[in-house]
Amino acid sequence: MPLAFQGWQRFIFEQIFGWIVKDTGCRRFTECFVQVAKKNGKSTISAGLMNFHVFRDEMVSTPKVFTGANNEEQARICVNMAGRMVKSSPVLHKMYSKNLVGLMNYKENITEVINYENNGFIKAFPKESSDKKSKTAGGKHGINSSLGVIDEFGMSPDHGASGAIKSSMASRKERFMFYITTAGFNMEGPCYRELRAVGIKVLEGTIVKDNYLPIIYEIDSPLDEEGKEQPITVKWLIENEWSWRQASPNLDVSVNREFLREQLQDAITYGGSKEVDVLTLNFNRWVNSAEAFISADIYNNNVHGTDESELEAGECYGGLEVAPSGQVSAFALVFPGDIVKVKMLFFAANDSVKDHEFYMNQRENIRIDAGNEVEIEWAINLIVNEIQKYNMNSFCFPNTHKNNSIVQGLIKQGYTGNPISQGVQAISNPTTDWEKYLRAFKVEHFDDPILKWQSSNCLVIRKESGIRIEKNGNVLGIYAVLNAWSQMLTIDAEDSNDKYVETW
Repeated sequence: MPLAFQGWQRFIFEQIFGWIVKDTGCRRFTECFVQVAKKNGKSTISAGLMNFHVFRDEMVSTPKVFTGANNEEQARICVNMAGRMVKSSPVLHKMYSKNLVGLMNYKENITEVINYENNGFIKAFPKESSDKKSKTAGGKHGINSSLGVIDEFGMSPDHGASGAIKSSMASRKERFMFYITTAGFNMEGPCYRELRAVGIKVLEGTIVKDNYLPIIYEIDSPLDEEGKEQPITVKWLIENEWSWRQASPNLDVSVNREFLREQLQDAITYGGSKEVDVLTLNFNRWVNSAEAFISADIYNNNVHGTDESELEAGECYGGLEVAPSGQVSAFALVFPGDIVKVKMLFFAANDSVKDHEFYMNQRENIRIDAGNEVEIEWAINLIVNEIQKYNMNSFCFPNTHKNNSIVQGLIKQGYTGNPISQGVQAISNPTTDWEKYLRAFKVEHFDDPILKWQSSNCLVIRKESGIRIEKNGNVLGIYAVLNAWSQMLTIDAEDSNDKYVETW
């Protein structure tokens, strides 16, 4: 019997094989990431993809398929599934009986599938031995793969096997990396931080990556009356069974609805690790991760067509973030009002930009100093020239930058600067207020493309003591805004002589 795919599975294959780049004649997608809940046929999809590649894909010569996973045993499961499909397929089994197909076995499991007609094969990526004289030593080199299938990548601490397989494709015109996984617990790993994060940005249109196909089956977070995202809890899942199909498109086919009901009841009964397992494996949730801060839909609705010339008349507050070497610095001006206006200035050394794909595409929106480091006087003059266009009351900077040359240079120029702690207690108020205004569509950010991209990088940690956005080099513009916002809140609240900020 032919492999019978459901509609959502057909969609994946149609996207992978249905797009061709006109200039090269090669397929558009060279990389695909699929995230879906447990028991939705991940191994079946992978095995079908591998068998098609080895036996029927006329665009690939000498197909060589390697599977990888968090461990070699997991990688072998996909190979075994592909081999069993060969045995159950009348056409392929006939080839097998004529010795045109080889199936290598270890005990009851199939460990390699070979197509002798085109010298193609499917096998698990070898685990290297620490013994340099071993036959498996150096196994990562010279494999020349055409297809890499990485199963359960969500548990991987690093690229490991996937990186080695991908790097071996350098000479292949037709090459494809296929990652398929259920959500995991490792939010610091490349699956969550890279494939999923970039995939969301591609789907939202924040970045363009034409060769990358992300397909993510996750349940949409519920919204409260103010449009703020709420956590997905076990109780909410029990009360909103309609949402399950978003994480399990194979619901009522390979995923038993009654089984999910039982799992949710067990999560309530036992709690703890059982609840985490159910949310992660059965409902495809990344548990214990920092939350996405502001969705693209909300952020994009904060453009009101304000004329920038209007900014010259009002008072504003500044926020500075001086980046370490290799990153882009930011100065933000925040103008209070019913609609709070945000004007950005990004600056960096040329070497900081040229090695970063996104920033290279945004060079016209970044003030660039030639060389590998930003010259202090150049940066001070740049900021002063921007400030002079407006009526800036004062500016705020991280307290770790007290002795920074740019900070001291601005103060010597006569501008009032105040330090702010980046801890939860100090940064929580401006972060909460920034979020409130964004969700109420009362911000004008002028659709600044860099600030938009950095906003999409923001992950927020919510605690009883307050909220804080995770700080990294790709959100410094947002932190510059929060610094300026903090200055605005303090001056507005105190109506004082700006000697100090109470929360600092």
